[in-house]
Amino acid sequence: MRILYDHQIFTYQRFGGISRYFAELIKCHSNFADADYILGLRESGNESLINTGLAEKHRIKVPSAPDNLLKLSCRYLKNSLYTYKLIKENNFDIFHPTFYFPGMARKLRRKPFVITIVDMIPELFPELYSVSGLYPKHITRNWINGKEELVRNSAAIIAISEKTRNDLVEIYGINPGKVEVIYLGNSLSPATGTSPGLKLPAEYLLFVGGRSGYKNFNRFLNAAAEIMREDRELHMVCIGGGKFSPDEDARIKSHSLAERVKQYNVTDAELYHVYRNARAFVFPSLYEGFGIPIVEAFVAQCPVILSRASCFPEIAGGAAVYFDPEDENSISGSIRQVIYDPGLRKSMQAGGLERSKKFAWLETARKTIAVYDAVLKNN
Repeated sequence: MRILYDHQIFTYQRFGGISRYFAELIKCHSNFADADYILGLRESGNESLINTGLAEKHRIKVPSAPDNLLKLSCRYLKNSLYTYKLIKENNFDIFHPTFYFPGMARKLRRKPFVITIVDMIPELFPELYSVSGLYPKHITRNWINGKEELVRNSAAIIAISEKTRNDLVEIYGINPGKVEVIYLGNSLSPATGTSPGLKLPAEYLLFVGGRSGYKNFNRFLNAAAEIMREDRELHMVCIGGGKFSPDEDARIKSHSLAERVKQYNVTDAELYHVYRNARAFVFPSLYEGFGIPIVEAFVAQCPVILSRASCFPEIAGGAAVYFDPEDENSISGSIRQVIYDPGLRKSMQAGGLERSKKFAWLETARKTIAVYDAVLKNN
């Protein structure tokens, strides 16, 4: 079989869990003799494409600097035209769009498509998107409408957790039998872990990813600040998510922690080292579709402290300590429980490492190809 993947997520994202998922999925195709693919992409600065070697393999042009809006719009147009060209040539068996705008799926000529649903956050928390200012309301609405159209017209749906599947079925009222749950994998390992060039503090709590809206960073900051006022050796390291906003800087300064709360961007190889040396990784989100950082922390033997919400108990099981994400006292209590108990930390490290064995990209790819195969047999 031959699968066509479009450009969407690789044009939109430089970093991100969705683009990492598709890059790792595509990379794994070389392990299966009965599966080939086409990638509808000419230009992208996506880091997952670069890290997996796909950018070099497919001679994808990588920009030398981050794009402004005009350059990004031009790249979107160029990549879209290339994907449309491949659709018109019709030299594939199945289409797998990488994001939720349905224009390309509408152009298919009697070819089925599969859609992956990574979360239902815009549907469940639309106010967070409009309040955050990340997406204008009309874009959020088009995003949601496009996703629903793809869901209803797809030959099969992949959800990345049971929680995502259940929310999808409840919100859209679709047949549960149409949805296959396939967990994501992990890209970090001790073999790729190197010491980062940045100088990390000796003792720190770790936060990874975006910080706006449903990520619940402000409650985490308030809860951690209470502990950090008492423990002058404890710091906070934030990885990714962009530089602190003026509002975040003001909040950090209001706790007198400007010198002890830092944000860095790191490579995947450096990220393993950052997890490995943290006192604990804290993930306070109100909702996630899967939570790749959980598995990354497990692999690096970093104790994991999580919201008791969304899919987190499903993914982490008994290998994490949980808190109520809307209660700062609960957050701070769980952090204290973990970072000051060496015995608990040691057992959590062992439990997390064992739990991480459930999640591998090769298994993600194997199950995804099985979905493609089933769709083609039924069409």
